[in-house]
Amino acid sequence: MNQQTIWQCKCTKVQGTINNLARATQAICYCSDCQVYAHYLAAEQLLDPHGGTKVYAVSPKQVSITHGLQHLACVSLTAKGSYRFYAACCNTPLCNLSRKPRTVHIAFIYSCIPTTVSGLAFSAQPLYAKRKHALGQAPANNPFEFIALSLQYAYLVIAALITRDYRFNPFIAQATKQPVGGCRVLNKQTLQRLTAIVQRKGTSL
Repeated sequence: MNQQTIWQCKCTKVQGTINNLARATQAICYCSDCQVYAHYLAAEQLLDPHGGTKVYAVSPKQVSITHGLQHLACVSLTAKGSYRFYAACCNTPLCNLSRKPRTVHIAFIYSCIPTTVSGLAFSAQPLYAKRKHALGQAPANNPFEFIALSLQYAYLVIAALITRDYRFNPFIAQATKQPVGGCRVLNKQTLQRLTAIVQRKGTSL
């Protein structure tokens, strides 16, 4: 049975649903790009003490946008970087996805899925990704949990490629294969300024 979970921005103008969220791969990403992105939106409070971002990796076909499409915005740190969607009405980061045509997953930011709504607490043993970019010493992956979560993610990828579910992505316009509403690329000066902030935080630990 399909179970729908609501996702939404802080002011609730942008909303949508995710089917079968319990099947998502839960991860914490420590990459420098995710840290820079959080600072770009002045949402660094969403990062954990080591600069990590909690995400749910789900298939694009599991996701729908039900309200506030006009408030949806997209930014990319570089011309070849990931698409990073947020709600322009309140600067809430929503999700990230690859520029590749066969994008097989959407990484939804944990904070836009209220636990009071989903009833699903974030895992105590998620997949810790890009740990070398963490601020200080990030938690280590449990070997058994790492294998289990990697297999879970591999299943998501293989299933999406076989069924071609990646074609049904609500954040990508079908006609143009570009982000809905377009995408802004940060200028070099802004990227350098935000990167310097993240680097300073790393050296202060």
